Amino acid sequence: MSIRSCLKTLNTVKKRSRLPLFHQGPYRELPPSIARTFDPFYSSPPSPAAALSDLSPSKLLQILTDPAVKPSEGYQFFNWVLENQSSVSFIPDLQVHLTLVCRLLKVRKFPEAENLLKSLIIDQKDRYPFPLLSSTVENCGSLKPRAVAKLFNVMLNVYSENEKFEQVLEVFDYMRGNGVEIDERTCTLHLVVLKKNQEMKLVLEFFHRMIKSGMVISPYSLAVVVGGLCENGEMRRCREFVEEMIGCGIKPNIVTFNIMLNGCLKRWNFAQLELILALMKNQETSCDERTYKILIDGYVSSGKLEEAERMVLEMHDKGFGGDIHLWNLVITRYCRQGLVDRAALLFDKMYLRDVTPTANTYCALINALCGEEKIDAAMVYVSKMVKDGIELDQVMLNTLTDGLCRIGMANEACDLLVGMEESGFAVDVPICGEVARQLCLLSQFDKAKVLVDMVSRIEAGEHSLDRDDDEEFGGCGGQIDKVLEP
Repeated sequence: MSIRSCLKTLNTVKKRSRLPLFHQGPYRELPPSIARTFDPFYSSPPSPAAALSDLSPSKLLQILTDPAVKPSEGYQFFNWVLENQSSVSFIPDLQVHLTLVCRLLKVRKFPEAENLLKSLIIDQKDRYPFPLLSSTVENCGSLKPRAVAKLFNVMLNVYSENEKFEQVLEVFDYMRGNGVEIDERTCTLHLVVLKKNQEMKLVLEFFHRMIKSGMVISPYSLAVVVGGLCENGEMRRCREFVEEMIGCGIKPNIVTFNIMLNGCLKRWNFAQLELILALMKNQETSCDERTYKILIDGYVSSGKLEEAERMVLEMHDKGFGGDIHLWNLVITRYCRQGLVDRAALLFDKMYLRDVTPTANTYCALINALCGEEKIDAAMVYVSKMVKDGIELDQVMLNTLTDGLCRIGMANEACDLLVGMEESGFAVDVPICGEVARQLCLLSQFDKAKVLVDMVSRIEAGEHSLDRDDDEEFGGCGGQIDKVLEP
């Protein structure tokens, strides 16, 4: 598609999404569908002010139930009436509110329906208690069972979102007792609200209410309860709860198991971890990519590196791809614990599986080898790194230079420092000082002078080495000057 065609499409979308005139603030004129209610022949539609003064309870109900009036138009008109309550001779009753709510739900205008219900049952506290709401719905004989179910489910959701937990139970029990279909997803959302408010006792009570109602419980509802127990650190209770639910025919999925595994590993509760892994096996639930990441992260953080390595290899061999971050995680931790040989072996296994190492992989190994003064081995990885097309960075070059210096390879360290400067890298002054000092001890004064001049150029802008610089270089600056005097 050309840019011009794309712009045309965007313009079309903008035009379609533009709101009708009567949505924008006060009415300048009534929409035709509503005006015809006042004047069937539409010969002289009334002004908005006149319509308000002529409005009666029966006329308002007629407008809101008229098939010619779209629910969205009725909603806007009703809001306008409420905003101009002082100009109307009556207060719209409960039946009018619920009638409009049902019409909005029928055309899936859920936000509008919820806002209207909220204004009715939350904002006007105690004006319309639930028994009055339910009896009013019962008296609306024209409502079909599906519409009634939608109405009560939205009502339950509004109570839940506004933390009216007692009213939620009232609605739930009414629906259950009167054969009104309860939406399991609405109940799941209520469990989420309860968990967010740290009401775990209410979470468990409501979940058991759901089971007793006979509804089909989804793994998502179970996962919410499990998540709450894990957040509280109740790992044993969580596992026993899941086992109880399995006995009731409610089977956990991998999402639920992952939540449990993560909870155990965060607390290093390996006793419960093993029992949960055994339960997974018993339920024939296979690990997914997320499971492996949780296990590897947890094993690494707790120092169980052999288990972490086993999981990395198993994850790759089962076809979940080579997440290099996880390989690096284990290799880096091996290196930090001084287990460089284990890190090198894992690197070889990674290479055999065609997993491409990154700069971080090489950096961990090279740092560890230099720390153990195994420069020859470190240079092997440097060669592999260059072969893989990864450039040496500032940190790695400094590490190599420092390593060469510490094992007395001052000439090689000097060559590396000179190459770094020529390539535009910033050299490390203390390392230069140590290399120059070692060169002086080896009577390599020409090379030492090169380093002195290098640092002088970088730090002092071509001025000669001053006393502070001489101290930085271990006092060898004076020795160099004496040796090189004509």
